Amino acid sequence: MKHVSTGLLCGVLVLLMACGNSDKKEISELINTCYAKREHYANVDKGLLSSDLVTLIKAAEQKEKDAAEQVAKSDSPTDKPLLIEGDIFTGLYEGPTSNEILETTIQDSTAIVKVRFTNNIEGNITWEDEIHVVKQGSWKIDNVVYGQENPSVLGNLKAVLTSFNQTEL
Repeated sequence: MKHVSTGLLCGVLVLLMACGNSDKKEISELINTCYAKREHYANVDKGLLSSDLVTLIKAAEQKEKDAAEQVAKSDSPTDKPLLIEGDIFTGLYEGPTSNEILETTIQDSTAIVKVRFTNNIEGNITWEDEIHVVKQGSWKIDNVVYGQENPSVLGNLKAVLTSFNQTEL
Protein backbone atom coordinates (compact mmCIF):
# COMPACT_ATOMS: atom_id res chain seq x y z
CA MET A 1 0.00 0.00 0.00
CA LYS A 2 2.87 2.36 0.78
CA HIS A 3 4.32 1.90 -2.75
CA VAL A 4 0.95 2.63 -4.39
CA SER A 5 0.45 5.90 -2.49
CA THR A 6 4.04 7.02 -3.20
CA GLY A 7 3.54 6.32 -6.91
CA LEU A 8 0.23 8.17 -6.89
CA LEU A 9 1.82 11.15 -5.13
CA CYS A 10 4.66 11.26 -7.68
CA GLY A 11 2.15 11.16 -10.52
CA VAL A 12 0.15 14.03 -9.05
CA LEU A 13 3.33 16.09 -8.56
CA VAL A 14 4.40 15.51 -12.17
CA LEU A 15 0.93 16.54 -13.37
CA LEU A 16 1.00 19.71 -11.25
CA MET A 17 4.45 20.63 -12.52
CA ALA A 18 3.33 20.10 -16.10
CA CYS A 19 0.33 22.41 -15.57
CA GLY A 20 2.62 25.09 -14.11
CA ASN A 21 4.95 24.82 -17.10
CA SER A 22 1.98 25.01 -19.45
CA ASP A 23 0.75 28.17 -17.72
CA LYS A 24 4.23 29.71 -17.83
CA LYS A 25 4.49 28.93 -21.52
CA GLU A 26 1.07 30.48 -22.22
CA ILE A 27 1.97 33.58 -20.18
CA SER A 28 5.30 33.90 -21.97
CA GLU A 29 3.55 33.73 -25.35
CA LEU A 30 1.04 36.35 -24.17
CA ILE A 31 3.77 38.77 -23.10
CA ASN A 32 5.85 38.24 -26.23
CA THR A 33 2.80 38.66 -28.48
CA CYS A 34 1.69 41.86 -26.77
CA TYR A 35 5.14 43.43 -26.82
CA ALA A 36 6.28 42.18 -30.25
CA LYS A 37 4.77 45.14 -32.06
CA ARG A 38 4.42 48.42 -30.22
CA GLU A 39 1.39 50.40 -31.14
CA HIS A 40 -0.75 53.18 -29.75
CA TYR A 41 -2.39 51.86 -26.59
CA ALA A 42 -5.85 51.81 -28.19
CA ASN A 43 -4.66 49.50 -30.98
CA VAL A 44 -3.33 46.75 -28.69
CA ASP A 45 -5.15 43.46 -29.27
CA LYS A 46 -7.87 43.63 -26.60
CA GLY A 47 -8.10 39.83 -26.63
CA LEU A 48 -4.77 39.89 -24.76
CA LEU A 49 -6.15 42.10 -21.98
CA SER A 50 -8.30 41.54 -18.90
CA SER A 51 -11.89 42.73 -18.97
CA ASP A 52 -11.04 45.47 -16.41
CA LEU A 53 -8.20 46.77 -18.55
CA VAL A 54 -10.32 46.71 -21.72
CA THR A 55 -12.98 48.78 -19.92
CA LEU A 56 -10.39 51.40 -18.91
CA ILE A 57 -8.93 51.55 -22.43
CA LYS A 58 -12.34 51.92 -24.08
CA ALA A 59 -13.18 54.76 -21.68
CA ALA A 60 -9.86 56.46 -22.53
CA GLU A 61 -10.54 56.08 -26.25
CA GLN A 62 -13.94 57.72 -25.77
CA LYS A 63 -12.40 60.51 -23.68
CA GLU A 64 -9.89 61.23 -26.48
CA LYS A 65 -12.69 61.25 -29.08
CA ASP A 66 -14.86 63.58 -26.96
CA ALA A 67 -11.88 65.90 -26.37
CA ALA A 68 -11.11 66.08 -30.09
CA GLU A 69 -14.74 66.90 -30.88
CA GLN A 70 -14.83 69.56 -28.17
CA VAL A 71 -11.66 71.22 -29.49
CA ALA A 72 -12.97 71.11 -33.08
CA LYS A 73 -16.16 72.92 -32.00
CA SER A 74 -14.36 75.46 -29.81
CA ASP A 75 -13.25 79.01 -30.59
CA SER A 76 -9.66 77.72 -30.62
CA PRO A 77 -9.73 74.71 -32.96
CA THR A 78 -5.93 74.74 -33.07
CA ASP A 79 -5.74 73.75 -29.40
CA LYS A 80 -4.44 70.27 -28.70
CA PRO A 81 -7.12 67.85 -27.46
CA LEU A 82 -6.66 65.65 -24.43
CA LEU A 83 -4.53 62.63 -25.47
CA ILE A 84 -2.59 59.77 -23.97
CA GLU A 85 0.85 59.93 -25.49
CA GLY A 86 3.76 57.56 -25.27
CA ASP A 87 3.90 53.88 -24.45
CA ILE A 88 1.76 53.35 -21.36
CA PHE A 89 2.32 49.58 -21.47
CA THR A 90 5.85 50.15 -20.14
CA GLY A 91 7.49 52.60 -17.77
CA LEU A 92 9.41 54.37 -20.54
CA TYR A 93 7.63 56.95 -22.71
CA GLU A 94 9.43 55.80 -25.88
CA GLY A 95 8.70 52.13 -25.17
CA PRO A 96 10.94 49.12 -25.70
CA THR A 97 12.73 47.73 -28.71
CA SER A 98 13.06 44.33 -27.02
CA ASN A 99 11.99 42.44 -23.92
CA GLU A 100 13.16 39.47 -21.86
CA ILE A 101 11.04 37.60 -19.32
CA LEU A 102 13.07 37.24 -16.14
CA GLU A 103 10.67 35.50 -13.77
CA THR A 104 7.07 34.33 -13.65
CA THR A 105 5.34 33.74 -10.33
CA ILE A 106 1.94 32.08 -10.53
CA GLN A 107 -0.51 31.89 -7.65
CA ASP A 108 -3.92 30.41 -8.42
CA SER A 109 -5.44 32.52 -11.22
CA THR A 110 -2.98 35.42 -11.04
CA ALA A 111 0.65 35.81 -12.04
CA ILE A 112 3.36 38.43 -11.82
CA VAL A 113 5.87 38.50 -14.64
CA LYS A 114 9.11 40.43 -14.22
CA VAL A 115 10.24 41.66 -17.61
CA ARG A 116 13.44 43.42 -18.60
CA PHE A 117 12.86 45.90 -21.39
CA THR A 118 15.48 47.54 -23.57
CA ASN A 119 15.26 50.56 -25.81
CA ASN A 120 18.35 50.89 -27.97
CA ILE A 121 17.12 53.62 -30.32
CA GLU A 122 18.60 56.52 -28.35
CA GLY A 123 21.36 54.97 -26.30
CA ASN A 124 20.88 51.72 -24.47
CA ILE A 125 18.17 52.11 -21.83
CA THR A 126 17.25 49.04 -19.79
CA TRP A 127 14.57 48.77 -17.12
CA GLU A 128 12.30 46.21 -15.47
CA ASP A 129 8.52 46.33 -15.12
CA GLU A 130 6.12 43.86 -13.50
CA ILE A 131 3.28 42.67 -15.66
CA HIS A 132 0.27 41.43 -13.71
CA VAL A 133 -1.65 38.68 -15.46
CA VAL A 134 -5.01 37.07 -14.63
CA LYS A 135 -6.68 33.93 -15.86
CA GLN A 136 -9.99 34.79 -17.56
CA GLY A 137 -10.48 31.69 -19.68
CA SER A 138 -6.93 32.21 -20.91
CA TRP A 139 -4.20 34.35 -19.38
CA LYS A 140 -4.71 38.11 -19.89
CA ILE A 141 -2.63 41.17 -19.07
CA ASP A 142 -4.32 43.03 -16.21
CA ASN A 143 -1.83 45.73 -15.24
CA VAL A 144 1.76 46.87 -15.63
CA VAL A 145 3.63 48.16 -12.58
CA TYR A 146 6.36 50.48 -13.81
CA GLY A 147 9.89 49.92 -12.57
CA GLN A 148 11.32 52.84 -14.53
CA GLU A 149 11.76 55.86 -12.30
CA ASN A 150 9.84 58.47 -14.26
CA PRO A 151 8.27 61.26 -12.19
CA SER A 152 5.90 62.23 -15.02
CA VAL A 153 4.28 58.79 -15.07
CA LEU A 154 2.00 57.35 -12.41
CA GLY A 155 3.13 54.03 -10.94
CA ASN A 156 1.12 51.65 -13.11
CA LEU A 157 -0.95 51.28 -16.26
CA LYS A 158 -4.35 51.20 -14.53
CA ALA A 159 -3.49 54.34 -12.54
CA VAL A 160 -2.54 56.17 -15.76
CA LEU A 161 -5.80 55.19 -17.45
CA THR A 162 -7.94 55.90 -14.37
CA SER A 163 -6.38 59.34 -13.93
CA PHE A 164 -6.84 60.16 -17.62
CA ASN A 165 -10.47 58.99 -17.55
CA GLN A 166 -11.17 61.26 -14.56
CA THR A 167 -9.70 64.36 -16.24
CA GLU A 168 -12.23 67.10 -16.89
CA LEU A 169 -12.75 68.15 -20.50
